Amino acid sequence: MFGLLGDWLSGTYKVSTGTILAILGAVIYFVTPIDAIADFIPVLGWMDDAAVFTLVINQIRAELDRYKERKR
Repeated sequence: MFGLLGDWLSGTYKVSTGTILAILGAVIYFVTPIDAIADFIPVLGWMDDAAVFTLVINQIRAELDRYKERKR
């Protein structure tokens, strides 16, 4: 996912705006201190971050598969 984002930023890979927004949204959610469940709560605090990444990866799975094939 991060490789795809990097290649998009460098202009070497074209991808839909929706895919980029989903990836950026997940990254922003992960790095900001505002979460559905605070990160200082052991295990539960990280589970919501993992759930967001899982949701995004499932949403953009087809695009990630195309990207992996192109990188081969």
